[in-house]
Amino acid sequence: MFSADIVFLPTIVLLEAFHVSKKLNFEKEFRKFLSDLPSAKFRTLSLDINIVNDYINLEDGLEIHDRVIVSSAKLLNLHVVTKDAKISDIYEKVIW
Repeated sequence: MFSADIVFLPTIVLLEAFHVSKKLNFEKEFRKFLSDLPSAKFRTLSLDINIVNDYINLEDGLEIHDRVIVSSAKLLNLHVVTKDAKISDIYEKVIW
């Protein structure tokens, strides 16, 4: 079982989640979640030059947003929670 004191959310994940919230009609709840960030449990990770440099050096095979997620995780030595097999092929610290 996975447990974490703090969950780091790359901002690109929040953008993806926003589009899902609109599609599945829970945008109001998502906006409430955003308004509570950061919190004791959730922190955001902004795109910065360190992530861009790691992104450039990642092997090909991932879509843009997935490369940002993996680069963010690598720089902070964090796990990625995903069922995406392509991410698992490139980054070993995957949970799901």
